[in-house]
Amino acid sequence: MLPLVLGADIGTTFTALMAALVSNSLDSLQIALAHLFFNLTGLVIFYPLPFMRRILIVLSQKLGKIVRHWRGFPIVFITVVFFVAPLLLYGISTCFDEQSTGFTALGVFVVLVIVGGIIYFYAWWRFKGGKASCNKCIKRRQRKSAAIKSLAGK
Repeated sequence: MLPLVLGADIGTTFTALMAALVSNSLDSLQIALAHLFFNLTGLVIFYPLPFMRRILIVLSQKLGKIVRHWRGFPIVFITVVFFVAPLLLYGISTCFDEQSTGFTALGVFVVLVIVGGIIYFYAWWRFKGGKASCNKCIKRRQRKSAAIKSLAGK
């Protein structure tokens, strides 16, 4: 499956590259080439080395386990990875591009809050029982959902 996904990623970048070559915009060509080289770099990093492929397989298995326990996770994952994170990164980069002390300070503050939040979440998850708490909550939701389904079937 991995070669198929990587090939599809490369294929979509070639479509964008062909469209950029037809247009007379240098910016569109630059973006298409950046997209192509980004995906080629991923291919070179993850495909030839077996231990690097294993990282992707293990992460996919973990995502599969999470989805098995909580069916709403794909919606949350897609929303965060494809909408929230890019908009947040775009907003931060815009703060630093404005060449204003106020916007730069705001950008620094937002970056510090995000880094602090990530560190706090990691400490909570790893050392303060966050993982067990999340597993307990998911199992409670599963029991509740199963009970509701069993009532609705009768």
